[in-house]
Amino acid sequence: MEQSAPPGSLRISHDTYRHVRGVFDVSAEPPVSVKGITEPIRSYLVLRAKPRAFRVANRGIEGVETRLIGRAAEFTRLTDAYESVLEDGELAFVSLVGEAGLGKSRLLFEFDHWLELRAEAVWFFHGRAQPYGHNIPYGLLRDLFAWRFEILDSDSQAVAQAKLAQGLGTLFGERAEEQTALVGELIGLDYSQSPHIAGIAQDARQIRDRAFHAGAQYFRLLHQSTGAPLVLLLDDLHWADDGSLDFVNHLLGACRDLPMMVLCLTRPTLYERRPLWGSGQGNHERINLAPLSKRSSRELADALLVRLDPVPAVLRDLLTGSAEGNPFFVEELLGMLIDDGVIVTHTPTDPERWQVVPDKLLKVHVPPTLAGLLQARLDGLPPKEKAALQEASVIGHVFWGEPLGQIDPAAPEALDGLMKRELTQGRETSAFEGVREYVFKHHLLHQVTYDSVLKRHKREQHRLMAEWLVTRSGERASEYFGMIGEHFERAGDAVNAATYLRQAGEDAAKAYANAAALDYLARALALTPETDPEQRFALLLTRVDVLSTLGQRTEQAAGIAMLEQLADQLDDDLSRARAAAHRTSHAVETGDYPTAVAAAARSVALAEAAGVPAAATRAQPQWSRALEMLGDHAGAQAQAEAALALAREVGDRKIETAALNQMGILASELGRHGPARDYYRQALQSARATSDRALEGGVLNNLGDTERYLGNYSAALELLQSGLKVCREIGQRMSEAYMLCNLAWVAQARGDLPESLAWAEQAMPLARQVKDRDLEASILCTEGHALAALGKPAEANAAYRESLAIFREIGRPSLQPEPLAGLARVALARGAATEAQVHVAEIVAHFDAGGNVDGTEDPMWIYLTCHQVLAAAGSPRAADFLAGAHILLMEHAESLDGAERDSFLGNVPTHRAIVAAWEATQPALSQ
Repeated sequence: MEQSAPPGSLRISHDTYRHVRGVFDVSAEPPVSVKGITEPIRSYLVLRAKPRAFRVANRGIEGVETRLIGRAAEFTRLTDAYESVLEDGELAFVSLVGEAGLGKSRLLFEFDHWLELRAEAVWFFHGRAQPYGHNIPYGLLRDLFAWRFEILDSDSQAVAQAKLAQGLGTLFGERAEEQTALVGELIGLDYSQSPHIAGIAQDARQIRDRAFHAGAQYFRLLHQSTGAPLVLLLDDLHWADDGSLDFVNHLLGACRDLPMMVLCLTRPTLYERRPLWGSGQGNHERINLAPLSKRSSRELADALLVRLDPVPAVLRDLLTGSAEGNPFFVEELLGMLIDDGVIVTHTPTDPERWQVVPDKLLKVHVPPTLAGLLQARLDGLPPKEKAALQEASVIGHVFWGEPLGQIDPAAPEALDGLMKRELTQGRETSAFEGVREYVFKHHLLHQVTYDSVLKRHKREQHRLMAEWLVTRSGERASEYFGMIGEHFERAGDAVNAATYLRQAGEDAAKAYANAAALDYLARALALTPETDPEQRFALLLTRVDVLSTLGQRTEQAAGIAMLEQLADQLDDDLSRARAAAHRTSHAVETGDYPTAVAAAARSVALAEAAGVPAAATRAQPQWSRALEMLGDHAGAQAQAEAALALAREVGDRKIETAALNQMGILASELGRHGPARDYYRQALQSARATSDRALEGGVLNNLGDTERYLGNYSAALELLQSGLKVCREIGQRMSEAYMLCNLAWVAQARGDLPESLAWAEQAMPLARQVKDRDLEASILCTEGHALAALGKPAEANAAYRESLAIFREIGRPSLQPEPLAGLARVALARGAATEAQVHVAEIVAHFDAGGNVDGTEDPMWIYLTCHQVLAAAGSPRAADFLAGAHILLMEHAESLDGAERDSFLGNVPTHRAIVAAWEATQPALSQ
């Protein structure tokens, strides 16, 4: 090998390559002839060490390497998917689905081997979910970044954060600190002191959404930096937490235009949790692994028995007849035969040949199931090896030598024997520095072994493991709260289990990992005795918040009732105030505004009685909102001002921003757009001071809409485009849709009808994606206006009718007059006066019944349309609508100064038309 290598290069044989593959970049060479060996041999040139090694252990028996058998078609589909990525420059999403033992890992091994030997560079990422991963918030995502950036679980916070910053920072430039903090906070590193997190620490949804956007942008920027394609391998997806699965879905949408292959390995159980996984994705391919055919099973048996010559037919039939096409079953049965001495793998005369002991072969009993077979192998182990394997199973599918030695000092000595039997494997790297890490050969083997441990032994071993994790994880113990709590729970230590499970639940809630939060909190609550109402109250507070976020109103109401009972049991006004605040939120969320007003008043009074007015910051803005919905604008204004004062007193910038924004909304509803703008500007300043970009985007939208209403279209365009940039940077799809809709209105008011349609066309798919039917109908109205002005009455008519149908479907009577007015205008323009009158008659009936047009984009336009259609029909009510519109317009103009008043009356097309129509009637009226 050395002599045949080019100068300065290193050539290795295929046998050597098997041991180092995944650690070095190599190039496959043509077979070379070597002195003393008859046939040319395969070799490779070593190019460089990989920046991040990913060694895949080949599966086999006693060092026997087998070729891929019975999976050629599936392998071709994997390689074709990657080739399509290179050819099309677009994302390919592949789900490789199969039951345990059918060969998902082997296909991965072969695909990785194939990918490694290709000429082009590729960005490779690997993430693996763990059997306990369902409740680890973003555990798979954390594993993905930890693998790429070599972050160890034993790294200090500072070291882990430095590695993450180094990995992300070079790509994000001036925004590196913000984006790193968002991703780091999501995956469990503590960035609570970062200025980018501190102001939004209580807004789990915003942190999640912005971190998702940052994560997707990382892959986009990584591709842009070199032009190389990306491959993401996500293993054991059936164990992944919901948050990580949500990120995968987000990535698939955000990066669909990148040359990226996302390969997911999973068991079918994933589809029990996510039955629609991959559906609706045009770039998704599901590859189902079926059991091997009888022919392929025989080929596999022959390949594994290559050192037997000849292979007894009865042995081949034994291996293939019991396995039912499961390759892992074949391997484990062969392993059992070797363990039991049926097959002797090392003989004095020929160490490379195997021998069968016929008498023992005739007495073999094959368990009917894979679990039974694994149990038989376990029972046949020497006592020390069996005990070590059982003790390791208590630690987990992945385990470490150090805690194993604490459980049983003799156990680590048995690990070499277990690895030789290929029941466990040692890993090159470990999650904990300086500690050797191991993994069970298969998850089913781990489960069978764990089930065989006596309960009394499990408890003590779980306790020792929990204590080791507490000590070893150090300042990053929060990332292991769930695992520590579970070990204490299985150890029967209810006090410690409840403590750690509560902390895990609270952390999960902060990460917007709601399903995990509910599970942890429910388990902690079950372990907390009725005699500890204070702890139960704290658990329920977080649980009710999560239920509110999920919109589970019935469960939320039940939780609030329990909070109220516990507060009375504690006889504590502060607890009563907090319970009443939750009651307020629930009432607003369910539209029970009278109850919300009463509960908010109670919360504020109790907080003041307890001497902790900050406890009412949650209820005060909701009080204002409830009064607004009840039509009490004066009361709503008073409570918004009270909320603002309280927020400033206690230093709650988030509530301060929300109160200012609410005051702006109230002012806008009363037509006081000048004061509304001032409130919004203060809210914007407050949102930016706390890095609350979600609120910043919302306020920019409100400000832009205010400027639009005032006729300041240049200012409106600048604000809305700034807001649109914010929404896109943080991945806030709903706000982006609203921003685009408002931009369409601005373009229309400026007379740029094609641009208006373009903005609306961008907004529509987003509105449908977030399932906002109200917004969808509003966008259709906007399109109708532009199409009518462009002289396309048929298209405009269709848009208005679809908008009206949606408003009727979702029960929004106050918004229906807008598309009705549009239909009337189109009819009037083509001379169908009777049809126009029918549409306007429906609007008039709505007003006569006490209805309003609150929430419509341009209410004045509706009044003007009614006037024009009724005037064309000679109806005496035409003058009433014009007079009403003019009076309302002048009332709104009164709050504006000279220049703004002129803009409001002269720049807005509808306002200008109303003023002109009113002035045209004055001479006739004066006569």
